[in-house]
Amino acid sequence: MDSASTDSIIYEAIEEVSEREDTDPTELNPPIQEVIDVDALENLLQNPKPGSSIRVSFVYQGYEVTLTTHGISEIVALD
Repeated sequence: MDSASTDSIIYEAIEEVSEREDTDPTELNPPIQEVIDVDALENLLQNPKPGSSIRVSFVYQGYEVTLTTHGISEIVALD
């Protein structure tokens, strides 16, 4: 998986959250970079051990966002 595709997975998830919140991604507060280490997450998703699959979940804006090495797994409202 290249950096651009991982980048798009993370930001695609943020775009989905912003759509659900009916706002622009740049208006979400706090910005995603203040909630998770985007670079570390990119590195983790880009470099899985051969034969393994990685699943990472974090809470952002009242949603549990789950990403895998294959893309967005799910985004679930916590309300």
